[in-house]
Amino acid sequence: MDDLIKFPNTERVLWEYAEEVKKLYQDNLVKNDHVATGNLKNSVECKVTYKDATYVVSLNLADYWLSIEKGRPPTENNGDGALRRGILEWIKVKRILPRPDTNGKLPTPEQLAYLISRSIHMHGTKTYRETQNGSEDLKDATLTAYAQFEQRIHEAVLKDVDVELVKIFHK
Repeated sequence: MDDLIKFPNTERVLWEYAEEVKKLYQDNLVKNDHVATGNLKNSVECKVTYKDATYVVSLNLADYWLSIEKGRPPTENNGDGALRRGILEWIKVKRILPRPDTNGKLPTPEQLAYLISRSIHMHGTKTYRETQNGSEDLKDATLTAYAQFEQRIHEAVLKDVDVELVKIFHK
């Protein structure tokens, strides 16, 4: 059934829209200093799929994208090993230097990662505390791209519908 009607103009414009969202999102990550390892920025893949007479535009992102987008609220669970491992990688990439404690002892990178993850569990991330909405890099990219592409998407759909109507009524 999906092969009966295709909208090639619409699909082409949706691919352009998806690529623009990707580009704007990656630009926002850089502009808002949300790039440490580059994993999130480099993980962005866009896709346009067609099924059951519906086009879907989607992005595949690194699994922690929502923590960057919305921040992390305080939680009761302090046992998040994945968070600690991510923080440890961030410490190494950013070359974060720990400060000595009251006894003058420097924590190891692993201890520092634990202390930072414990603080996040107790207080949430800075992004969450300061904005209560997070950075919204992806939301901003999506809204900006849609404003740029809305008219083009409508025009492409109308053009494809016209082509299909001509096919139907000239058989």
